Amino acid sequence: MKKFEYILILLCIIFILQTNSLAQEKDSLILLYPGIGDTLKSFDRYYFELYPQFDGFEFAVFYTRDNEFLVSKVIHIENGIRADTSFVLPLSALSRMRSRMDLLDIENHKKVESPREVIITVKSEEKYKNIKYKGELKMFSKDYLYLFSEDNGVKSTKNNSYKIKIADVDSIIILGESKVLSSIGLGALYGLVIGGVIGFASGDDTRGFIRFSAGEKAIGLGGFFGFIGGIVGLIVGLVSSTDDELIEYNSQEELFRLNDYAEYYFIYDKVIENSYAEIK
Repeated sequence: MKKFEYILILLCIIFILQTNSLAQEKDSLILLYPGIGDTLKSFDRYYFELYPQFDGFEFAVFYTRDNEFLVSKVIHIENGIRADTSFVLPLSALSRMRSRMDLLDIENHKKVESPREVIITVKSEEKYKNIKYKGELKMFSKDYLYLFSEDNGVKSTKNNSYKIKIADVDSIIILGESKVLSSIGLGALYGLVIGGVIGFASGDDTRGFIRFSAGEKAIGLGGFFGFIGGIVGLIVGLVSSTDDELIEYNSQEELFRLNDYAEYYFIYDKVIENSYAEIK
């Protein structure tokens, strides 16, 4: 009889344990977005503009819970102590977050259409001493700068595309853009057109001691307004031109400043990698 009681008690214990196990929440680790893995680190957090409320942000991981909720766990430093904060949202929040990240990435890809001229200097080790590389900065990643240059003092590649290890970089100079000449030309052109239209529209003079034809007035007014437009263009060009910007690479936070000028390349593509020759 006692043997039967022991078996009954054991079955009850197993049943209770299974019930508790089924009642527990099931969390499944997920990839928040292609290219960033299963952990959102500090650099990608800046790029995707996530969790700005955490100054001491270190990393975050994401889970789905019971296929109903999105759970994000943020690890951060608060008052010198590592802490974690969890957020639980409806699973629909995941789609909204990814849609927003898609929009940011679309804007990111547009930057490659208007690359900026840069000068890259490497750290002052003997084999790298006084070496600088100049070209168009196409992209940057956490590991490399991707450069287009027709003269880098190295063996040319088929498409003049190179990549430089971030670890070797000492500084990056974003060359300023002068818009003076283009603004003067555009202002003068607008002035010339406006003056010409006014001159022709006023017609030939039929009265007065000094008379001008519509064509003569168009030429005169066109020249006058063209001169004024050129002056206005000069002022606009001087105001809108940019100076050189120096980025001294000491941390990933400094590297993130490149986000204003070049595409952030974070999804590995073998074809792209093979199209850039590494400068060593």
